Amino acid sequence: DYIYYNSFANANLENANFKNAGLIYTNFHLANLRNADLSGADLRSAFLSNADLSNANLEGANLEGAKLDNTTLTDANLNCINHPICNN
Repeated sequence: DYIYYNSFANANLENANFKNAGLIYTNFHLANLRNADLSGADLRSAFLSNADLSNANLEGANLEGAKLDNTTLTDANLNCINHPICNN
């Protein structure tokens, strides 16, 4: 699934399943993404500033150019790619 240029700003997406989703340029500003499955997602240039990604699964997610200013990443799986926060 590809969800380009959409906005989920301020949305409660706790436990959401975005596994392998195409989320290029998607706006998640201030969104609650706690426990979300973003594994394998294409988050290139996504706007995740001030979002809560606590316990989120970012395994294999492409975060190239993603904005993560003030994003909460407590206990998130950071085995993602193409961003300084990633363990790979």
